[in-house]
Amino acid sequence: MALRRFRRHRLAVIGAGILAAIVLIAVLAPAIAPYNPNSIDLDLSYDPPSAAHPLGTDISGRDLLSRLIYASRISVSVGLVSVTIYVAIAIAVGGVSGYYGGLVDSILMRFTDTMLAFPTLMMIFIVVSILGPSIFNVMLVIGLFGWPGLARVIRGQFLQIRGMDYVLSARSVGVHSSRIILRHIFPNAIGPVIVWATFGMAGAIMFEASLSFLGLGVQPPQASWGNMLVDAQRLKIIRDLPWVWIPPGLAVVIMVLSINFMGDGLRDALDPRTLL
Repeated sequence: MALRRFRRHRLAVIGAGILAAIVLIAVLAPAIAPYNPNSIDLDLSYDPPSAAHPLGTDISGRDLLSRLIYASRISVSVGLVSVTIYVAIAIAVGGVSGYYGGLVDSILMRFTDTMLAFPTLMMIFIVVSILGPSIFNVMLVIGLFGWPGLARVIRGQFLQIRGMDYVLSARSVGVHSSRIILRHIFPNAIGPVIVWATFGMAGAIMFEASLSFLGLGVQPPQASWGNMLVDAQRLKIIRDLPWVWIPPGLAVVIMVLSINFMGDGLRDALDPRTLL
């Protein structure tokens, strides 16, 4: 039923197709990239697009198409790993809080409220500055600071579902709490989690691009769409060398839009109020 609803959402289907293509490009990067992304040839510095280099070269003469292809691996990795981390934390905190309630709920939610009081982007900047810029630290920090909002959503779902008749019946016959949570409550609360994780992946990719652009994310010579945009800080590059900054900027926009379109489709497909 959800799949049928999703397929009716044309933009969502297009977004899912684009995202699948980007993931495939990331997986096959070594096979489809025409050059080594870190191969330097200063004689080719800032060469415009040509048959040999379809997207031109950067200041070090590195092929921009190859770097763009390899950079897709960073965005896909950051999106998947960081979202996996904070979804796992959110499910643990929100699920336990919503199911048990009482003092446990109060303690966990006050901790969640404390986390929400800190500006996420600023905290990520601070922690990455302390730990040092690297792809591992970017994924870890985004995962550790991205869970509070989702935890509150999951808590609300558990609070609502734990009062349903089928959950009360399971309790009355002595079913263990862990089985009730995994078998009866969580499957019925998974819809908002999937939608939130989808939009969270887009946000994580934007965070990574921002951090890399500021020099706090993926470090050269490893390519990411964010650090490929660093040259765009200069007006001369923006004005005279558009091939240097338009492709990575466009890649970020396309990937984030495709994820958001897919998230919209999932939200509609998993909404129980949607009419058949």
